[in-house]
Amino acid sequence: MNKQSTSIPKNSPQYIKSLLYVNNRAVERAMIALYMNKVSPDETLYYSTWVNIGKALSGFHLEKARMIALANIPVLVKAATKKLQEKRSKNN
Repeated sequence: MNKQSTSIPKNSPQYIKSLLYVNNRAVERAMIALYMNKVSPDETLYYSTWVNIGKALSGFHLEKARMIALANIPVLVKAATKKLQEKRSKNN
């Protein structure tokens, strides 16, 4: 039996959105990506700094960060696409 892959690409809006809903670490990484892309610099600076010093977001701050990330899916798709392209070129 030949199985076809039905996985969603990791840089698709659907994949990123679903990941943000279920994975707190993805929300933290999104804050760093958004800050690096100069999206909401005041809010993302606070959250990305917190994450970069090794602390996890939780409670109100985690949910606020999740809402910021979900509101900026197109930027996260671009960042994910760029990262995948860099990874592929490094492997070649």
